[in-house]
Amino acid sequence: MDKSDLAIGIALVSACFTGGSLFYTRILARNDSRRMRRKPLSLEMDFVTDGETQGWDCLYLIVRNVEPTSARVLSLRAKRKGSQLLLADDARTETDAFGTPIGFDPTKAAQTVILNRKIPPFGHMIENGTRQAEFQIYIYSKGISSAEDLKLGWEWSDGTKI
Repeated sequence: MDKSDLAIGIALVSACFTGGSLFYTRILARNDSRRMRRKPLSLEMDFVTDGETQGWDCLYLIVRNVEPTSARVLSLRAKRKGSQLLLADDARTETDAFGTPIGFDPTKAAQTVILNRKIPPFGHMIENGTRQAEFQIYIYSKGISSAEDLKLGWEWSDGTKI
């Protein structure tokens, strides 16, 4: 084995290590880009008891934003066929002497509810000094059993594609 064979062997080993290093760097870059991608809004749901509305469930929904960019929630749609949604503000027809809403009118129920609400970016300070990147809403529903039965229509306020 002379010097030229040794040089060729070292060059081949070096090329193998360079290829392995490039492959490892590509994997790290792909993982970083996946991790740094914007996270979608999260939808949390809880059932609230309401004895007045026969056959309708009262849902307490929280939509959270965990990104430093504000978002706009456009609509909420029931995925199941035959399911209905109704905003709690639209369901109440009258108020009592103390301003508490009473009465229940389900005629405005639909499969899609238009919300059009803005959610501030995560870490945004609001007037009382607390950080809030969410909004809460009460909705009456029929045929909804979990958050997977709902589809949230939303967009980023800066126009970035979802």
